This record gives sequence, structure tokens and C-alpha cells, in this order.
Amino acid sequence: MLVLANVLVTTAEKKINIKLDLTKNKLYDLSDASYGYLAQYDKATKIYILAPPTEEQTEVRRVLDRYAAANSNIKIENVDTAADPAFGMEYSNGEMLGANDIIVVSGDRSDIIKSSELAIYDNGSIAELNVESEVTSALKYVAGERVYKAYFTAGHGELELVAARESLISENYTIGEINLVTSDIPADADVVIIEHPTRDLTTAELAKLDAYYRGGGSIEVYVDSTCTDYANLNDYLSSNGVRIGEGEIIEAADHMAGEVPNILFMPDIEKNDVTSGIIAKG
Repeated sequence: MLVLANVLVTTAEKKINIKLDLTKNKLYDLSDASYGYLAQYDKATKIYILAPPTEEQTEVRRVLDRYAAANSNIKIENVDTAADPAFGMEYSNGEMLGANDIIVVSGDRSDIIKSSELAIYDNGSIAELNVESEVTSALKYVAGERVYKAYFTAGHGELELVAARESLISENYTIGEINLVTSDIPADADVVIIEHPTRDLTTAELAKLDAYYRGGGSIEVYVDSTCTDYANLNDYLSSNGVRIGEGEIIEAADHMAGEVPNILFMPDIEKNDVTSGIIAKG
């Protein structure tokens, strides 16, 4: 039956240029949120794929075709950079572009999506497609929608969260750093992120953070389980109802975990109204 379905789909594609998504998890389909956004998108936009049709990433193109099918303002064009090596330089500010990178252009605004950000491969097969999040975010940017600003604290031996920064950039956040000893939190900060400090913050720095938070700002805190000397930071978080517990939880999924994926450390669970049912079940 599945073979027959594939034959019918192939025939339909040839006749009316459609593609149905028969993958188990609808890998190539868009979310309702993206379809809703595309329904009101009114900017003439060109999506350039830096590869000829014979060399493009087929899976990526299938998702891009959904955008073009859902909104006639969006056009897709392949560019053979071997024949036109200078193409895209006006959008990249001199940055080298690679095969299958994507450039989204509308008016005088553009956004570049690297091919490595579009798909994650595992043993030669696609494990995850990030086309939708990257392209929808790029459309919002080139359409002139508000760009958010995230500031990472500096000066405490922070351990850089590379994936977090890349994720924010992919969502069209502008990234900055701030040393709270010498500077105040900028007025345009949408979020301040404390990323794995290896030294405690001073009370003066926390006072700046608190004033920012009381004024409606957002703060994210990530701490390293090997660093426990956070007396000031712990006191501040506790005063706002957040307690850093001891113990570790390690991701067990092979494609998400680190070096020892099958070992799971569970913290001790204190009995209260929330956890009593869990404890009762062992």
C-alpha cells in the first residue's frame, strides 16, 4: 500500500507540481504558526539558494517550496556561484559564503542562513531540519519587524554557551556583552543572560540586575554544577523565589547527550505538596 501511495504521489507531482509529506513526523511540513504568519506576510521577498538545482539540499528545498506555495510574495531562485562567484557579497559584508547557504532578501534588508544551520545529519541521514525556524525568523527580520537584544554578562569567567548564542542569532536577536562592574544595563536590553560564571557577582552588580528586573527586564541564569561559590547570586535568586538545588540530571537521549548518554543522575526529591505523589510512586 505504501508503494502504491508513493507511485500516486510521484504521478501527481509530475502533473500538478505538488508534493505530499508522507514522512512519519511530517519533517517537511510547516507549523500552524508559520502558516498563520505567511497568511498575512505582504513583503516581496526573494530566497536565494547558493547552489544549482542539481546540487541543492533536496530536503531543504522541499521546506522552502512550502513557503512559496503558501505565499505568492515569496520567490525562490537558485544561484550557481561557480558561474557567478561574486553573487551575494553585497549582502554578506565580505563574509565568505558557502554552497547551499541561503540569502533572504526583501527591499534593502537581507539575512544570510548558513547551510550548516539548516540541517543536522547523523550517519549521513538527516536527524533534524531547522529550515522552518531559520527561514520564518529571517522573514520577520527582512520585513522590518522588531529586532531583540540579548546581553551576556562578562567579567566572571563565564563559560560561553555557544549553542545558546547561535540559537538567539538564528531568531534574529542581536548579541552583546556587558560588564556590570563598569557599565549599566543598556535601555535596549530585552534579556540579560548570566552564562555559567566561575566567580560570584558582587552585590553592586546584583543591584543593577535587580533594578533592571524590577523595571520589567528579563534575566536568565545558568550555573555550572562544579562551581558552588555563588553566595551573593544564590542569596539574590532565593530572595526572588528561586533556589539552586544540588544534583545533576543528564540527558539520556543518544543524539542529545554528552559522552556518557546512558547514565542518569537523579536529585533527591524533597516531600511537599507537589512532589508527594511522585515519591509515593517510587
